[in-house]
Amino acid sequence: MAKQMSMTILLVVVLTAVAAVVKVTEAATYVVGDSSGWIVPMNNPTFYTTWTSGKSFSVGDVLGKLLYMYKTT
Repeated sequence: MAKQMSMTILLVVVLTAVAAVVKVTEAATYVVGDSSGWIVPMNNPTFYTTWTSGKSFSVGDVLGKLLYMYKTT
């Protein structure tokens, strides 16, 4: 009985530790450049810096679904 109780406590401690370490992930889809699309910004060197300011990117992020909207001439 005592051994079963010890194993149960150990299991709870291990599961709690794993839950505390697991990182929550969140997916987001962005259209590069928003309504302007994928462009080479003329006379606006901060265009993409401004575009990324409202978005969250981290080292190690991957592009699962990449959307490029561009205007044809």
